[in-house]
Order: sequence, then C-alpha cells, then structure tokens
Amino acid sequence: MAKDTAKPVILWFRKDLRLDDNRALHAVHRSGRPVIPLYISEPESAGTGPLGAAQAWWLHHSLEALDGSLREQQGRLVLASGEALEVLCAFIRESGAEAVFWNRRYDPAGISIDAHIKHELEKQAIEARSFGGQLLHEPSRLMTGNGTPYRVYTPFWRALEGCGEPEQPLEAPAKLRIASQLPKSEALESWKLLPTKPDWAVDFTDLWTPGEDGAHEKLRAFIEDVLDGYKENRDYPARPATSLLSPHLAFGEISLPASGMPHAACRNGWQRPMSCIFARRSPGANSPIIYSSTSRVLPRTTGTSVSTASNGATTTTISRRGAAV
Repeated sequence: MAKDTAKPVILWFRKDLRLDDNRALHAVHRSGRPVIPLYISEPESAGTGPLGAAQAWWLHHSLEALDGSLREQQGRLVLASGEALEVLCAFIRESGAEAVFWNRRYDPAGISIDAHIKHELEKQAIEARSFGGQLLHEPSRLMTGNGTPYRVYTPFWRALEGCGEPEQPLEAPAKLRIASQLPKSEALESWKLLPTKPDWAVDFTDLWTPGEDGAHEKLRAFIEDVLDGYKENRDYPARPATSLLSPHLAFGEISLPASGMPHAACRNGWQRPMSCIFARRSPGANSPIIYSSTSRVLPRTTGTSVSTASNGATTTTISRRGAAV
C-alpha cells in the first residue's frame, strides 16, 4: 500500500549522531515524507548500558551539534526520555506519524529492545524499518559453513574479502523535509549531562569538538599533519601520533563501514578527490574500513581501517600500506 506522503516519519537517532552517510535518514528523504528527528534517552534499566560521566559530557555536546545541523535545515532535534517504546507510541499518537526509521544497533540488549519495538509497532500498523549503519557488512552475511559466527580472525577476514564491495557512503541530503509541526522537546540542560561542581571538563574543549564537524576535522588533521610520520611515531606513546577518532566513532559522528566506498575507490591514485580513506589489509591486521567526507586528495597507499572486537569494542587505525598497526 502506498504511504501518505503527508504523514511524517520519526527518525530515531541513537549512536549515529550525523547527517552524512546515515541510511535511515536517507530512506526518509527518498520517501518524500516529512521527518521528525528524535533522540531518546533510555533508562539504564533498559539494558543498553550505563553512561559514564565523560560520555555524558560528550553526548551533551554531540546532541547540541546535531541539533545545530538540523536547524540549518529549518528543523531541530526533539529530545525525550523514557522507555523507547512508550516514547515512540506517544509521539506517534501526537504527530500522526505512520513510520519509525532507525539504524541498527548490534549489542544483545539493543537487538532485543529493537526487535520488541518493531514487533509492537507493526501490530499497530506502524511501519518500522531498520538499516545497517555501523558495520562493513551485516553479521548474517559472515557465517561459517556450519552457520555459526567466526571465532578465528583469518577465516573471518577471508570471508569478509569475499563479500564484495561495501555500498558507497551517502552525502547528507541538501534539503530535508522537516515536519511542519514538531513535538515539544525536553530541554537538553534538564538531562544534567555536564559536570558542575567541580567542572572537571572545563578544559575538554581545548582538545575535543564533539559532533560531526569535529569528527571530520580530526580526521583531516590526522591525514594532513600526522599520517606521514605515523609508521615511526606510533611506537612512542608521548608523541601525538593517533587519530583521536575514538569518541567520534563511539557516538556515530563519523560513519562506520556498513556503508563505505568500495575498495576500488583508491585504485586511481592520489589525483582523485575522495570521500574516503582506507587500507585493504592482510589477515592478521585490522580489517574493516572507516570513511569520512573530507573530500581530500590522497595517495593510493593511504588508508584507514577499523576493527570490531568480539566484545563490541572498536579499534580505529589509519596507516600506510604495509605498516603494522
């Protein structure tokens, strides 16, 4: 059945606080329906894990940055707190939305919550669609011959190589169709994410700029100022030889390789403007790929790789081909 293009879609942001290369956002945009951008602060009891104090500081500023990007599109980020299903149902009733779109999360608690939400929404005839947004390929594509997940890296790498090219990253839509009537938002300050007495984060902004722009600037600075000496300087912890992308990746301010530029993107050498950097690594090295939309001109030997450990931790490296990282 064709969907009413006047009815809004709730775009549920989680750890994907960006407009670039956001599959759920692009799906709403392509549908032609107005969007309600929503972020839900879920209770710790939901099972999605506690938020550390430094993470809370980062989240505050990352949400501010995303809200600023949406305001440039004549929109804003709607903030709400509570059990996700309850919040979504309340907003559906208030707005008349007929759909909820989100990018998937892959931790066990998150998968369980999302599966339940999708089931309950579909029972109410609400379209619930999820998209890959954080991985090079969906986990279901990488199974052993027995249909179980890989536990040894080298066979995993070979299977990954055989999956073909990942999808190309998507630029942020030039113009989003924001819903004309957005639900009332909670005040970000009421979430009390920032330290006050004492304000131990007072100097954080000297080094860190949370948000999508800050993530791309960190990557640009690493490429231009650090990458050439990385092979040598990485052995000296006191030297500024790392990308500093870890917190940006953790909040999804720069895309992980669920939707990345194909490996062939770098084959034409460094006279080609690119929106990605990557390394095609051999078994035993970090493998998946992290992309940015910095549109820099890079030599073909330059690359960025991301690996996701079995415990869900993400390790990010940027290296010259052949350098062990």
